[in-house]
Amino acid sequence: MLASALAAARPLGGAAVLLDPPPGVAAAPESLAAALAYAPPRIRSGAAADQGRRSQMEDASIACDDVAAAAASCGCVPRPCSKAAAADGAAAAAATAAGAGAAAAAGGAACAACRAGAPAWLHDAAELPACAGFYAVFDGHCGASAAQFAAARALGRVVHSLHFPREPAAALTDAFLSIEAEYEAVVSRGAAAAAGTTALAALVWGGRVVLANAGDSRAVLSRRGKAIELTTDHKPADPVERSRIESAGGYVCEDGLLCGELAVSRALGDYHLAALKRAGSRAGTGPLTAEPEITDYRLAGPDDEFIILGCDGVWDVFPSQRAVEFARQRLRLHNDPARCAEELVAEALRMHSSDNLTVVVICLGEDPPQPRVYSGSAFSGGASRRTSLDGSRRCSASDSMATPGPSPGCRPAASPCRTPSPLTLDGSLSEAAARGDEAAGRRAGASAGAAGVGAPQALPTPAAPRPPQRQRQHEAAR
Repeated sequence: MLASALAAARPLGGAAVLLDPPPGVAAAPESLAAALAYAPPRIRSGAAADQGRRSQMEDASIACDDVAAAAASCGCVPRPCSKAAAADGAAAAAATAAGAGAAAAAGGAACAACRAGAPAWLHDAAELPACAGFYAVFDGHCGASAAQFAAARALGRVVHSLHFPREPAAALTDAFLSIEAEYEAVVSRGAAAAAGTTALAALVWGGRVVLANAGDSRAVLSRRGKAIELTTDHKPADPVERSRIESAGGYVCEDGLLCGELAVSRALGDYHLAALKRAGSRAGTGPLTAEPEITDYRLAGPDDEFIILGCDGVWDVFPSQRAVEFARQRLRLHNDPARCAEELVAEALRMHSSDNLTVVVICLGEDPPQPRVYSGSAFSGGASRRTSLDGSRRCSASDSMATPGPSPGCRPAASPCRTPSPLTLDGSLSEAAARGDEAAGRRAGASAGAAGVGAPQALPTPAAPRPPQRQRQHEAAR
């Protein structure tokens, strides 16, 4: 991974591993065999966005289900290819030994993919897992130029990193910092308006999900309907972020703003805010840094159903668990991630979100989420109950066959849950109870008369209750 020592500064229930590389630690390559212990059979995705109530749209997103296919058509300049270098060496040797004709033949054997501008790792199919997808959301502020700039370059910078594909976490960090440096150069030349953007990128890498986050966008995983937050919102008031900001010479205002300017503590760009950027910001020395926080999450199995990437406009109105429940219900109905993303955006608008809205839904498999099954209940003796789409619980048919009466786990619809007392507050029989006793007496008398015992007799009228002792003493004193 990116570092030899893993620092879990922000534990996520033991499910995720956060990587925080110490300065100067060399990256160590890791075998991909462990990552391929479990991998989803297929990944599918869909994205949706809406301007909302803002005057302009400042968000951008990426949804790529096949990294290899996208990288093959990428126009970025790749790193040197070992096969091309070997072919060029063979061409030079042939030119020395046999003349120009043999040199041309050897040069023609050079790698066609590398000549076309594709990254070198495409030569070896074993470098890539069967499922490799790249997804990102960018939430711009002070304009859309930074978000659009980052979205146009993110995938290319990842696949052409020297660390890719053996170290995807380091490749994501390289991509963030490379885009930061390139945008600084563009702004300094006046070729683009100064702006900033948060960035959240997710690389589904076989049985792993590697995320890089700089800002307050969020990634949430659904594990059998339970929401697991894979990233941390980078707010200035966060204790970890506040400590980093203060150590870099910045401060956090009482209203939670970074140096009185921004509501986020990590972002790309923002070079128009001189107080937040310093020389050497590539190393993360300024109060506002573009260095991402890395999360390396290993999928637990088919129970990990889908991932939601969303900008803060979604999470302002959607708690993580509510978003997972909503998306899960929609996917069970139509199993379409693109349609699910659109419905999440529409629901956030209905809940009066005031920001731009961008959502990417990543399904980790072909099938829709399965209904949750509850079994082994101690009260029903092993009877199973199933939760339906509308949230109601139904007992299985085997429960009613186990015993002649109703199962303890299934309450009959007409059975009362409590029997009211026949006595009133003063200790006398209630009127309803008296009527019931009188009717019972008539029925008993009628049955006795039919048997020749005698005519039915009326029940005696209950005596009036005696007043309390203190009241009797008071009346006697008078």
